[in-house]
Amino acid sequence: MLNLADLEYILDEVRMRLITANRTGDLKDILVAAGWADLIDSPTQRFESSKLGKIVVLAGDRIKEKDIKGIFNELGINKDRLECCLDYDTLQKYPYSKLLYQPKYRVVLCGSMPHSTTGTGDSQSVISEMESNPNYPRVLRLLSGSELKATKTNVKECLEGLLTEGYILRDN
Repeated sequence: MLNLADLEYILDEVRMRLITANRTGDLKDILVAAGWADLIDSPTQRFESSKLGKIVVLAGDRIKEKDIKGIFNELGINKDRLECCLDYDTLQKYPYSKLLYQPKYRVVLCGSMPHSTTGTGDSQSVISEMESNPNYPRVLRLLSGSELKATKTNVKECLEGLLTEGYILRDN
């Protein structure tokens, strides 16, 4: 058994090595090898939001807010739950951090986005940053084939899937 000073030294060193492994992308492998896989994707890491929370659509595509509101109406989702940013130029400066730790936001649907935006952190894109951070709401990519693009069809399909899954609820 180690004395307290030796144990504290080892704990400090392990902490620093884990921080380094996290930065280099090796943390998951180390935790699995150590038999600590249960620490990965811990449910306590993600904040909880309401199934009746806001649905954010971020897309620099030609989809119109009135069309999205029509889809919401058709699916029984109150249009007041919709928050949109559909202007490609505005998306570059959109305050993505306002979505962090905000339980009023339930899900973010992403269409095409500028490559250069605020809020990318260490990620290559703001979408990747939001997907990798459990303190953002759930993020779903709107795809048309393999292209990131918001259309009336894929917005409706995405919302229908979330309703079927029970991740979001109808208002009526």
